[in-house]
Amino acid sequence: YTEKNDWNGLRSFCIGGDFDDHMLYSLAKYYMQNQEFEKSLKIAEILVEIDPEDILSEELIEKSKKGIDLIRLKKWQV
Repeated sequence: YTEKNDWNGLRSFCIGGDFDDHMLYSLAKYYMQNQEFEKSLKIAEILVEIDPEDILSEELIEKSKKGIDLIRLKKWQV
């Protein structure tokens, strides 16, 4: 789902039941390490949507947004 940017598909898959939130969290962190902040943000938002008390994913959202802002700033400065 993530490679195809199929966020509705991922959301439906997760809401449908049996998924590994730890694996999705790890995937989001992997995307952050590779500076793919948009993908990390989308995954974290889905995790929070499913579990509003997911503090770790809330932190991922904040870090992903900061990464997106830094990339935009770098592009603007060039």
